[in-house]
Amino acid sequence: MEQLETFIVECSDATGAKITRSLIQDTLADLSLSRVIGRLKVYMDPVEPVFIFAALLRLGTPSIKIKDFAKVDMGALGKDEVKIELEKEMFTIKLLNKLWGKYGKDNIEQPTGKS
Repeated sequence: MEQLETFIVECSDATGAKITRSLIQDTLADLSLSRVIGRLKVYMDPVEPVFIFAALLRLGTPSIKIKDFAKVDMGALGKDEVKIELEKEMFTIKLLNKLWGKYGKDNIEQPTGKS
């Protein structure tokens, strides 16, 4: 999970604060929201049933990393290559354009079926 700039959980019950923090971290990671949220503050009071959750979004669009939509492995032993196996195809064109721009179309192999 990408680190938040600020993440504060205020609660008179230290155990409750720790568990709530862990739950929020897991939820943000599962929903891939840690890239979008910059700062987060939570206030809880179990005596007066109060729960306040405030988040500040990061400015700009978060960058997309290959690990977000593909598996990356080294190629065959002795070959100078990297194998990228797409899990989500929505970024295929952007990725291909970047790879072609950096390495040239002749150096990018695109098999049609699974090998």
